[in-house]
Amino acid sequence: MATNVVIQTAFLGDLLLSIPLLKRIKSFSDEPLALVCKHGLGEFFLKTKLVDQVFEIQKGDSESYEKAVQDLNLLELNMVFAPHQSLRTHFFVSRLKAIHKIGFANKWNWFFFTNRVKKDLSLPDAIRQQSLLTSIDPDFKALIKKYKHSRVAYKIENSLLSAPPAWSSMDLKNNILEDKSTWARFLERRGLSAKRDKPWVLIFPGSVWATKRWTPEGFGDVAKKLVAQGYEVFLMGAPNEERLCEDIAAMAPGSYMLAGQTTIYESALMLAHSALVI
Repeated sequence: MATNVVIQTAFLGDLLLSIPLLKRIKSFSDEPLALVCKHGLGEFFLKTKLVDQVFEIQKGDSESYEKAVQDLNLLELNMVFAPHQSLRTHFFVSRLKAIHKIGFANKWNWFFFTNRVKKDLSLPDAIRQQSLLTSIDPDFKALIKKYKHSRVAYKIENSLLSAPPAWSSMDLKNNILEDKSTWARFLERRGLSAKRDKPWVLIFPGSVWATKRWTPEGFGDVAKKLVAQGYEVFLMGAPNEERLCEDIAAMAPGSYMLAGQTTIYESALMLAHSALVI
């Protein structure tokens, strides 16, 4: 059986915005779906059953790209989708022996793809990535066109943006809650089973971009008040955010510092079982 592939080697946030694209591909094709992504990010997509196979690459390591190309070309490839637009991704696609290669159009990349789609910057990014499917699915093309003209994505009521349409939902909570065995093992391993009598709040204070961060003092004040109100508060983040989370935890005695101590999937398990995320 042929395999479909999505190539998204960007940061985690951009990769998570590919969830609706992955779900849509799985919904219309019985063929296995593979994902090419950065090292360390694939486990989440395998365990949530979004994809059937993962090929991880290490940024700056040409050997990891070479191995991924060789391993993929051992498969019978049908459709390759490339929402990521780096030049390296273009050359990666060019070396794959696939029937269809689908990406966003620009003035010079006609050589790399069999199907090119105009990148519509007026669409939310998750739907924009899904728009790659419009080159092979006329019905989906009509659906996106109808959605765009409705302007629902930008409608604000009571200071809230409208929710995404069901066909572009990133929601995986039910998938994750079904994994009761992994959740039980995680609680036992972390010694957290006894802390399930209070609602959990997860605080993620970090960001790759400093301009997206609120102040540590702001997070610390919120964490302190939540602890006082009876919540179990966890400071979460990547390994390089440990110091930031330690500083905030010190401002809120009774909170717990878990930055750098959970995998992405374990963080998702905690998210699914928590009352609030900040």
